[in-house]
Amino acid sequence: MLSKKQRVVLKIINDNSESGNSLLSVPLISAFSDNYKKLSNEEVEKIIVSLSARGYIEVINTFKKDEPYYCITLTSKGLNYKAEFLEDVKDLRLKLTITALGAVVSFIIGRILFMIFS
Repeated sequence: MLSKKQRVVLKIINDNSESGNSLLSVPLISAFSDNYKKLSNEEVEKIIVSLSARGYIEVINTFKKDEPYYCITLTSKGLNYKAEFLEDVKDLRLKLTITALGAVVSFIIGRILFMIFS
């Protein structure tokens, strides 16, 4: 499951890419992140490396006018991150519902046993 900052960076990359490919600089990503969550340049670089390690994006470092840029290609996992996030939320809700129902059933059984043995 991705953190909030990773989702923000992945959304920025996804919004600024054409058919899964984009050429972005770290300051540009930081500037776009101001709309969502303020990220420093160092945080953006770490997040890009972690997204690459997790298989969401493929990254090639390049220079354009003596400024570092990332040539980013979204993998199929990166293109479908929203569906994966919604699936994680659905699983979490199911687990919370099962836990709440288990607590209610446990309380009811405890009350019945208390009435029987008291």
